[in-house]
Amino acid sequence: VDFSLPYLCCDENNIGLSLPVDKICFDSKTPPLPFKVSPSGGFVKANVRPDQNGGIAVNEYGALVFDPNLVSKDLIGQPITFTVNNFDTDCKITIFEKPKFDFTAVPSKSPGADETEITFTITGKNIEGNKFTWDFGDKTDWVTDDKTEITHIYKYNSESQKEFTFDVTLYADNGNCDFKVTHPVSFEIPDPKVLVDGKLVNEIS
Repeated sequence: VDFSLPYLCCDENNIGLSLPVDKICFDSKTPPLPFKVSPSGGFVKANVRPDQNGGIAVNEYGALVFDPNLVSKDLIGQPITFTVNNFDTDCKITIFEKPKFDFTAVPSKSPGADETEITFTITGKNIEGNKFTWDFGDKTDWVTDDKTEITHIYKYNSESQKEFTFDVTLYADNGNCDFKVTHPVSFEIPDPKVLVDGKLVNEIS
């Protein structure tokens, strides 16, 4: 986030309100964003229903902030607008939850002399509507799909080498937020087992 380029909004009544951005992807670790209010000390209110939380808060230093983690769930993905001293402003922000996911990797069958077939399955939260791109780490073309399960065949020459490790990276993008996760996936030939992050497991914990 580039805080040097604020999203500034004002009107002809000298009422002004600014936030560093007009869109943000957030998770539980996202810090609140500072408001800049004109006139100083002006009363800021979110244009939301009485039963909704528009994310306005005061931090420990007494400064007015926007905290996306306070926003009502039904406002996620919807523009939130604000008033200052009951005057409408053009200031608005839209928040989106970051995708949070991992993937499991299990052999579809025992590793062979020259290839191993692995099934990758995506698990996690906020993964609906995402496009997933796989880098299987073996210099094959990246694969983009919206499915949460995919099979990949690793080809190799086991005559001169018995252990193989590939850094597998999964990228997710829902059009507003992106995320990635990487795990090293290892094969030992001819032993019918797959190691992920150097451990013999059936899935990534």
